[in-house]
Amino acid sequence: PYRRQRQMGKETVIELLVYFQNSTTYIDNEHYIVSDIHINGIQGKFFESTDTNFKNCIAWHTEQGDFRLSASLEKGIMIKIAENIK
Repeated sequence: PYRRQRQMGKETVIELLVYFQNSTTYIDNEHYIVSDIHINGIQGKFFESTDTNFKNCIAWHTEQGDFRLSASLEKGIMIKIAENIK
């Protein structure tokens, strides 16, 4: 599932994947700088793309499931989006 958003004549694709059973996420770390973040007090990982051909990603786990958010947006904006996913 994804949502499209228009900004200043450009279209931004925001992709959210949710897994309700145990899952493993594999992300190519060759094109990312990985840092620890918190989403509503829950530890997660931010994968900052070092290549414009790849999107930034956030991955975190809650009691509801495993989440992965991908977009070509800044870290702070992506964290705000993730914090509002219920």
